[in-house]
Amino acid sequence: ALQTHPHVVLMVSELEQQNMNITEVTQLICNVIETRAREDKNYGMVLIPDQFLASVREMRRLFEEIDEILQAVPEAEHALASNDFGTILGLLPPLSRALFQGFPERTK
Repeated sequence: ALQTHPHVVLMVSELEQQNMNITEVTQLICNVIETRAREDKNYGMVLIPDQFLASVREMRRLFEEIDEILQAVPEAEHALASNDFGTILGLLPPLSRALFQGFPERTK
């Protein structure tokens, strides 16, 4: 993967070591893009590992909360399978709800 000469490589171990949140990771990527754009380098590559999101603390918490909801409200799993997020959204705490709602539809 490094033979592609990426401009940003997100590594789970570093993310966990630095205890970065999703905002900090986003800012890191944006800073690289902005710096490269000033140099008229409007191209680049960001390597993101498969399990990256699971290592971001807000995402871990969101996944845990969804799991708790699914255990407590079994019918919520059927709703999720049919892309009906209302039940889950209604039971998520405000911060996790906002995070979930910020995802593109195909990511949810």
